[in-house]
Amino acid sequence: MMYDAYDKFLIHLWEKAEQLELIRQEKQAILDEEKRKLVKLEQAVKVLEKHKEKSREAYIEEEKKAELKQYSELGVTRFFAQSRERQAEEEKEILRQLEELEGT
Repeated sequence: MMYDAYDKFLIHLWEKAEQLELIRQEKQAILDEEKRKLVKLEQAVKVLEKHKEKSREAYIEEEKKAELKQYSELGVTRFFAQSRERQAEEEKEILRQLEELEGT
């Protein structure tokens, strides 16, 4: 009689252990799937970070080119302005020299 209760208790524990093992396996399968998803998402993040870095580098390069172009245009403008000033000064000097020659 006592053994029957003990046997029933052991059978109950055995069945409970089997149920818990099934639940553990289901949860492990879910965990494994989530880990696979995480790995894929981490790879996607790395790809996006590389793309972001390349885009950033391209943007910086484009900005540098625009800045150099602006400085180049500024230099050309300044060069022509200085050339005009020199030419105007040379013309004034020539006119002054002509006036001196005519005056003497």
